[in-house]
Parts: sequence; C-alpha cells; structure tokens
Amino acid sequence: MKENRANYRNRWVALRSGQLLADAASVDELADIVGDLKGLFFTVIY
Repeated sequence: MKENRANYRNRWVALRSGQLLADAASVDELADIVGDLKGLFFTVIY
C-alpha cells in the first residue's frame, strides 16, 4: 500500500489476504461493491 498510497488517498479500500478488492468514496459504497465486509480488512487511506 505504501507505494500506491497517493492513488487511494481519501478513499476506502478493502483487502483480502493482502490483495486489493475494491476502493470507494465511502464505506457504504465499498460495502455495495464487495458485499459483506466480514472477514475483510477495510480502511480509509490518509
């Protein structure tokens, strides 16, 4: 994520096993994209 941080600044991201699944403007939008967030790592990038 460090090398791609600027690309996702102020975006919510969801990862599974270190792989980026999706990014979105809000956590609600992220949930709409990936479905259930259970078991995923998700955070906003600052």
